[in-house]
Amino acid sequence: MSNIDRDPILCQERIEKRRQLLIQLHQENLIELENPALVEIEEENYGTCQEANCLLKENVINKKEYNFKQKIKWAWIIVSITIIICLFLLAFYIGRLGA
Repeated sequence: MSNIDRDPILCQERIEKRRQLLIQLHQENLIELENPALVEIEEENYGTCQEANCLLKENVINKKEYNFKQKIKWAWIIVSITIIICLFLLAFYIGRLGA
């Protein structure tokens, strides 16, 4: 459940603060539209990739470590699917017992 303030004075103050913020943002947008050359484009953050493919491509790990990471990844996928199937069968059999 959400917490709703029903005090009209607090609500009016929040509305006024929001109105001032929107007016300020509107003015900033108008300035940017008038002078598009002044708008700075944020550069994308190119962080280091931690996945096995990226590490192999950057020669951080060798082929043997890459193969090991791939086997671990596929093993976890198979284990997860097996657990889901087992839980589904368990739920099915429990449902049949109640019938």
